[in-house]
Amino acid sequence: MTPLQKNYPRPTSSQRMRKFLGSLDGVLAAISLTLIVPSAFAAALTWDTGSGDGAAITAASGSWNTSAGNTVWNNAGANVIWSQTSATAATNAATFAGADGTLDQYVVTLSGTTNAQSVTFSNSGYKLTAGTLTLVPTTTTSGSITVAAGKTATINSAIAYANNAAAAITVNAGSTLNLGGGATNSQYTFTGAGTVNVTAGTSYSANTGAINVATFNQSGGTFNITPGNAVGYNINSSTQNVAYNLSAGTLSVNGNATTATVSNAHLGIGNGTGAFTSALNVSGTGIVNVGTTASRSGEIRIGNTTAS
Repeated sequence: MTPLQKNYPRPTSSQRMRKFLGSLDGVLAAISLTLIVPSAFAAALTWDTGSGDGAAITAASGSWNTSAGNTVWNNAGANVIWSQTSATAATNAATFAGADGTLDQYVVTLSGTTNAQSVTFSNSGYKLTAGTLTLVPTTTTSGSITVAAGKTATINSAIAYANNAAAAITVNAGSTLNLGGGATNSQYTFTGAGTVNVTAGTSYSANTGAINVATFNQSGGTFNITPGNAVGYNINSSTQNVAYNLSAGTLSVNGNATTATVSNAHLGIGNGTGAFTSALNVSGTGIVNVGTTASRSGEIRIGNTTAS
């Protein structure tokens, strides 16, 4: 035996088994991690009517549904069918991109209720129509809508939020979002330096939230604000002037529809303090109703203070 050699006792069969089981546990844990971790993240899918061309995005009209063979969504270079497994949550986020089109050039037709975690318009020319677009990342949150700077998009599908939680509709500088299908069950805030045009819609209903977007034009439809006790929906921004221009349609400010004794439910205009101004401009056939539901009060607060 050389000086570097040394005899070690041979491990028993039980020791070898314990070592094997310990190694097996590590392998199984690694497999479990591999299988579980990706499921925590939604697939970011991009509308793409040209399948089979890898990562290239083809912007064109088509149908947004879960029908077999309707592979119009690009997932990291491979086209897939839109999937959704729950009525109250979505597994995918939708992006509309590709070459810019003219206003409403690319008509995307929804079928039934389509669930998405969020919707982003990265390029101009898209119009969503028919069906209902439900924004539900989870069973306890509501999703977002975003229009990139300088782009234009239209949503004439009804918008629904399965969860009465905060939701952002962001319209960035130089961009325009046209809405014509109504939006329900929400606490949404319109934000960004762009323009929102509400052209139609049976009802856009909100309890709390704000119009922070630079320009909000309502030329049709009904916007129902039904806050809870001593809370409101606000027209204001700490970073820019805000104008709500009501030329047709109806803006209603009511107390919470389920609580007859609610008080101080309000539409607040302005910040009370600050360098920026907020305005509600009513013209044409625009109608503002305050406290229109029987036994439900409503307020408009100029300057957004209780003393106004």
